Amino acid sequence: MFTKPDVRHPTCCDMLKVGLILGLWRYGFGVVRRLLATKNWFETKELELFGERTGTMIRLERMTVLPEYQGKGVGSFALKAALEEADALGLACILATQERRNVIFYTRLGFKVVDESQVPIGEGYENWFMIREAVDQKKVEELLKNGKLSNDSEIIQLKRI
Repeated sequence: MFTKPDVRHPTCCDMLKVGLILGLWRYGFGVVRRLLATKNWFETKELELFGERTGTMIRLERMTVLPEYQGKGVGSFALKAALEEADALGLACILATQERRNVIFYTRLGFKVVDESQVPIGEGYENWFMIREAVDQKKVEELLKNGKLSNDSEIIQLKRI
């Protein structure tokens, strides 16, 4: 999901409206408590990491490619249009991932790790927060036109806005 800055995080009231009570009944208080604690931890960590920028960036969430299609360019293709839109809007894109292999994938798309943490909920698990600053497409085109960029890796390493 590609969430633009004008879309707010769901509140606890929103979660109640869409079935949190049913989840409480179906899965028990402990599971729902961990869900709310996880939501709170991620929102607090994002505010700590990005400060005033929180709420002004595009958030990439729940990006999944079926295992049989991984490594075939499906994920990169799916994200290309979204990242181009972020660039056109001049907005950074942030994400959190819990898989080390995803860090490599997102790094190739221009994301940088800004935090590696152990999420202290349940038995705990690793999490990486990553950011990709918007690329100034006009600057890239100008540099390409003048022969100052010769390959994709130079473009990815180009200074971000």
